[in-house]
Amino acid sequence: YQAIERLNLVIANIPNSSVVGAEDDNADLMWHYYGEALTLRALMYMELCRNFGDVPFRTEPASDETFYVERTDRDVIYETLLDDLLEAQEYLTYVGEGVHNTVERVTKGFAKGLRARIAMYRAGYSIRPDGVTRQGSNPEVYYAIAKKEAEELIADGVHQLNPDFRNHFIMQCRHQVDNNYRESLFEVGLGINRSGEIG
Repeated sequence: YQAIERLNLVIANIPNSSVVGAEDDNADLMWHYYGEALTLRALMYMELCRNFGDVPFRTEPASDETFYVERTDRDVIYETLLDDLLEAQEYLTYVGEGVHNTVERVTKGFAKGLRARIAMYRAGYSIRPDGVTRQGSNPEVYYAIAKKEAEELIADGVHQLNPDFRNHFIMQCRHQVDNNYRESLFEVGLGINRSGEIG
């Protein structure tokens, strides 16, 4: 939630920035950051819903009126995230085609992949607050979104499967980013002598 609050601040303030009003490269870069923030917030909320189901949901920076919010139905959260990720794709570029040359930053490919995953969660089964496992409403709509995003991601050809899984695994163990096949859509860069929950 601390990360979400910071992302909410970025998302709320970039459109009002004096930089985005200019017609130059800095404005394009700021809009790219806006797309990154929308995508990262979607990732955070997806993980919260995946682990906890219905959670407090806020897309604006906290204020006295919005500091304490009730849980929101996960389907409502997923639908908002799907819309956010569609908007984010307008501002992002594929890895190597614009601002970023590494999958350690948010790119259009990751936004497409994340949108497909969230659509699958929205269409799928989950344990609801009443303790009953149910599928989300209108699953065919969300399966279609997932299929469309995956097909576009494949057709664009920026990300491909490494023909040798062993090689992909070895590169990951050596902390080498695969800039040839770019099989990974997104990797959390921790840096040398830094660690996180995953290692």
